[in-house]
Amino acid sequence: MAITAKQDAFATACAKGENASEAYRAAYDCRRMSRKTINEAACRLLANGKVAARIAEFRAPAVKAARLEIEETLRQLACVLRSDARRLFRQDGSLIRCTSSTTPPLRPSRASSWMGGRPRRFGLWSKTEAIDKAMRHLGLYEQDNRQQARFLAIQVNLV
Repeated sequence: MAITAKQDAFATACAKGENASEAYRAAYDCRRMSRKTINEAACRLLANGKVAARIAEFRAPAVKAARLEIEETLRQLACVLRSDARRLFRQDGSLIRCTSSTTPPLRPSRASSWMGGRPRRFGLWSKTEAIDKAMRHLGLYEQDNRQQARFLAIQVNLV
């Protein structure tokens, strides 16, 4: 069974980057609806398997064109985690400019912009955020929560 024209319009708007409520307003007549009602209806549409599949179908070419793959994303994350700020400077203390010839672990580890051959702004990507993302990906928070739940049950029984 196919989706309706309005559901297809909703999926198209979502795939273009609009949030669910904005996409719902673009596809449906919402003049007499409250913001809460629009949000709830949009959430129901997102949960609809056929609509979600249509959104994924629209996004697939963009993802493929960007060549965004899990392995590459994790490789970049690992570079940030393994980066060492000391390797970004020469012996005389001057900053090494990141180029295509820079060793791969150094390139993604910093965020900087250059103007006239000199750094205008310099900073490193947050290792804390990178660690958090890696832990989420590896499921380490879930393991920790399960351990805490086990001890929590013991503590409750003692009380």
